[in-house]
Amino acid sequence: MNLLKDLYSGKIYPFENIVPTDKEYRPTSEKAGELRDYFQEKSSPEDKGKFRQWEQYTHEVHCMECFANFSYGFRLGAVLLLDLLNGVERMED
Repeated sequence: MNLLKDLYSGKIYPFENIVPTDKEYRPTSEKAGELRDYFQEKSSPEDKGKFRQWEQYTHEVHCMECFANFSYGFRLGAVLLLDLLNGVERMED
């Protein structure tokens, strides 16, 4: 498997594949969904529209944060690998 090729061609799409493994993730997510539904039901039509806009902006911000975290982690991993490789070379001298 060529990881770089798979990443480039879209066979690997980390954003869709990353699901928290914390045991509280699903229950917390369900509670958030229940509250979202509650507020949608109680809202006026105008407020429902504003709420949908808020959800869209919140989603966009979340995607930006996820990308920033992914990008930072990827760069950190690359720097750690370079540091490790440089350390191995120094050990050989």
